[in-house]
Amino acid sequence: MSKTYTTTIDPGDERTRARYLGITIPLDTRLPNSSEPPPVPTLDILEQQVIRKKDGSEAILRDLGSISVAVDLNETFDKLNPVTDEPTGQTASAAEVFALVYAYIRKKQNASITLPSSPFSPLYSSPQKDRP
Repeated sequence: MSKTYTTTIDPGDERTRARYLGITIPLDTRLPNSSEPPPVPTLDILEQQVIRKKDGSEAILRDLGSISVAVDLNETFDKLNPVTDEPTGQTASAAEVFALVYAYIRKKQNASITLPSSPFSPLYSSPQKDRP
């Protein structure tokens, strides 16, 4: 079966889409000054086939397989217009993408850190009073 990743337009048009994208970043357990190569991140992509319906919406036809690929941080690729799937004339590197993903994830992690305000929480920090 051939796959097309471009946008569906007419009723009956089918396309393949990524329904899940996972990034595995293995812990680097090498000793300092090790001559071993660093562990390589991997991308896991779960795909599904969808169809354009008469009412203009899309519906899932079936889940397809998964793709698991090692990430080469030195690899460059063409940037695509997310609406048309056409190349924009610009390129990017996997290292740039990972740096942006890292920054976004860290932002979300930092935003989720809040200290509880309840004195019944084990993370509650009560104000210190001067003691004689």
